[in-house]
Amino acid sequence: MRPTITAFVFLALWAISGIGASAELTPEQFDKWLTYYYLKPAPELTPSAIDTMSQLGYLGKAEAAAPLEAFLSFIFRDNGKQVCNWLASMKKFSKAEQKVLIHGLWLANTTEARGCLNSLLTQNKIKEKEQVKQLLAKTPVKIEEIDITYPAVLDMLWGAFMATGEEKYVLRIISALPYAKAKGNVGKMTIGQAARWSLESNCIQHDRVYQICLSQIGQQPEEISEMLSKITRTAQDERQKPRTSGSDK
Repeated sequence: MRPTITAFVFLALWAISGIGASAELTPEQFDKWLTYYYLKPAPELTPSAIDTMSQLGYLGKAEAAAPLEAFLSFIFRDNGKQVCNWLASMKKFSKAEQKVLIHGLWLANTTEARGCLNSLLTQNKIKEKEQVKQLLAKTPVKIEEIDITYPAVLDMLWGAFMATGEEKYVLRIISALPYAKAKGNVGKMTIGQAARWSLESNCIQHDRVYQICLSQIGQQPEEISEMLSKITRTAQDERQKPRTSGSDK
């Protein structure tokens, strides 16, 4: 069984397939917006992208929740003045879809985002009101500081990277590589294998990830450096093949 870290790739592949696509963004436009947002931010497309996710049927998909919540949190964080207008039609989304958007606002942890949550509550646009009240009573942990105790945390870290391009999220994923050798601990081994697989996959697709991984060889402890050497060698072989339009080159 594939680890849940495939969630972000799953989003891209599903978008490309065009299943049920009828929103303002084409599946190809949406895939590019989501996967390479950090290279060319286009926050003005956020409402259309959210509608696209809903119409494609995965805004409320459980396996897509973690990376989407993290990704959207940075868009909401950096566009506080627009966020409430973007979510004015919140009522039309299902409970599962609302949950992703609500958690994105909560993780943004800004005055504007929290104000938007309160406003949506007041306007009776939230289906699970108690959930929002409970969230508003807490302060979220920064994504890069969440303990990597389950694969969905890796998904969140990738979501954060896709939105920001910041090295710290990739470094956090790299720190989980030794888990792959945690004999007798299936949970840790799954996380470690997911970290390795996702780094290799994203080294192939993203120049930024590839360069970060290369730069860490020799900087990280010997065990991690050896694993990064293998990851980047495999990625380099793939990167030398003809590139598709789905890469950042």
